Amino acid sequence: QIFHISNKTSVHKHPMWNEDVNYGYDMSIVKLENGDKVSFTEYVKPAKLEARKIPINALLQGYGYGNLQKDTRGNSEILRKTLVVNQHTDVCLNLMRKYPQEFPDDDIPNFKFVPNSLCVVRYNHAKNTAGQPCNGDSGGPIFTKDTAGNYAVAGTLSWGTPHVCTLFTVYENTAFDRDWLDSFGDYFNYPRNMVG
Repeated sequence: QIFHISNKTSVHKHPMWNEDVNYGYDMSIVKLENGDKVSFTEYVKPAKLEARKIPINALLQGYGYGNLQKDTRGNSEILRKTLVVNQHTDVCLNLMRKYPQEFPDDDIPNFKFVPNSLCVVRYNHAKNTAGQPCNGDSGGPIFTKDTAGNYAVAGTLSWGTPHVCTLFTVYENTAFDRDWLDSFGDYFNYPRNMVG
């Protein structure tokens, strides 16, 4: 057993969250009470939160149990990793305009990404055999990695292409929500050299 959570555990939704991912603030904090314990192991470790602006074309690591592709029923039974690249939101907006049929519920001509969006695309490289994050990966983390091998949570998966898992994925940017996250404690990383 990795952790024990009591009935006193509380979930805190971002106060600006309005149930619409297009407006951002798609983030919650689970606050453990004093009696709750997490057992850290080789595989379960604390992570800092990324405080820096993520550069365009930065290589990031995403994790999740989501579908392996759009037509797959059910989620993966093992935690999977994929490599993704941060892009300017204009790249993702252009993909929406090019494939409007994939976004039937969005007003694409008037669509604007909110500033707390991290828009990522799959890293196309022979070593990256995993696909783009997909249905079932929502809420999962995306990490930066520094030159010493330390990870920091750069965002949490908010939304992506509803009917295909191949165009792009949008994460809620951890650094953007720093003021709110700081109200729960100091978990942000110190300046360091990012890989990628």
